[in-house]
Amino acid sequence: MLTKDEFEDEISSTVEEFLDTFIILGYDYNGESCTLISANTQQQADSLSTLIQKFIVSSQGPSGPPFY
Repeated sequence: MLTKDEFEDEISSTVEEFLDTFIILGYDYNGESCTLISANTQQQADSLSTLIQKFIVSSQGPSGPPFY
């Protein structure tokens, strides 16, 4: 069984083959939260922050009745 650090290293290594910058949120099989963030520059961190905010807003559904 992998330690939490080994698990995070394994996942990060695999994802880094396909994505330059990323955030992974989830839970392991023991119900423990897991957060991985890969951003090498402040610009990448800011871009991820903007993207996660857009995701949260868009997942809330429509913000009211449409304008006609």
